[in-house]
Amino acid sequence: MIIAVDFDSVATRIGPDLLCIAGARESLAALKKAGHVLLLWSPRTNRARQHLAEFDPLVRAGVTGDAQDDASRASWAAADREMRAFVDEYLAGYFDAIDDGRQGCPCVDLWVMARSVSVTDRAGWAALSGLYGEP
Repeated sequence: MIIAVDFDSVATRIGPDLLCIAGARESLAALKKAGHVLLLWSPRTNRARQHLAEFDPLVRAGVTGDAQDDASRASWAAADREMRAFVDEYLAGYFDAIDDGRQGCPCVDLWVMARSVSVTDRAGWAALSGLYGEP
């Protein structure tokens, strides 16, 4: 199985440093031992944030403007470098690949994410609108 793991699901910012979430390394090791292919994914690699606004579908549709200035792009690029350095130091060997932001949403069998909303039926959509349906 190909499993995408969101970087923020294995590391969290506590103060100025990134730290592994408790149990993350052990779980990743178990998934690797079971033969799964692990892809590290993160919005930190988003090419629209780091490079050109034309990569952003919301900009292309005219929903938002090109709000990314040079300082913002530099900040996203620095966050990407920080993630890669963390992986090299603390998570080396766990991931088969790190998403580079070129593909868009990777095609995988399973996503592991800390922040997600599941809407598999009418009740799920009702819960979503209950949480976010008011301005």
